[in-house]
Amino acid sequence: MKTRSILQKTVIISSIVVVAAFVATFFLFFLGLMEIPLGILLGGGASTGAMALYLIDENSPNHKKAIRVTIVSIILSSLIHISALVLAAVLYYVANLHIFNIFATFGSIFVGQIVYIILNLFPVKEK
Repeated sequence: MKTRSILQKTVIISSIVVVAAFVATFFLFFLGLMEIPLGILLGGGASTGAMALYLIDENSPNHKKAIRVTIVSIILSSLIHISALVLAAVLYYVANLHIFNIFATFGSIFVGQIVYIILNLFPVKEK
């Protein structure tokens, strides 16, 4: 069986965490607070998508190309995070459409980074 890299594990685990958080807060739809679960889904999707960008430069064989691809990945992941926050803020505060909660979006953006840090602090030994 092929071993997975830490980035691959991060993308998989952060996707599971986001879906679990969405399911755990799904009852808020029935209380009229749909913006919190949808904010978690938006921020978590942005976080997972941004982490998935780093999988591209992980497999680059050429060092010079790898540096360029890494810089582009960092810029694109930052743009993904910023666009998710701007979308949530504009819809919530400017357009007065309570679809995404800005605080839930902001908090769930850090899911990928937190999972990555935990996986690096506590490495799992594979058989």
